[in-house]
Amino acid sequence: MKARLLHEHWTLILTKPEDADLLKFQKGDFHSVSLKEAQKRLTSIIQQGLTKDEFDCFLALGDHRNRMVHFFHPDQHASKSEIEKIVSQQCRAWFYLHRVLTQRWNGVFAGYRASCKTPRATEVNVMH
Repeated sequence: MKARLLHEHWTLILTKPEDADLLKFQKGDFHSVSLKEAQKRLTSIIQQGLTKDEFDCFLALGDHRNRMVHFFHPDQHASKSEIEKIVSQQCRAWFYLHRVLTQRWNGVFAGYRASCKTPRATEVNVMH
């Protein structure tokens, strides 16, 4: 989502575009938007936001990621069914990501396709 915003203009990924400083940005000295703010900007400014299902899936995946990065996830010692639920969610996220990059935002990201290997599972247009 941030890459799509960045393609439009680098200031769109900043939490405060009004305080934009290109030199700081190039050094990585900036705060980037949250997933919710990125969705808002994609929808209102670029008019190419994610669907509700896509956004909800990425939001849930981000929550799992943040918990693992910060060394706590209530499901890290989860039952088999809980693990399967998380894996299913990750597969849905990959499906949505592939669809967004190769269809809706294809014009922006098509040039990168040759440098990315497509997993066989994403070649199927059926979820689950």
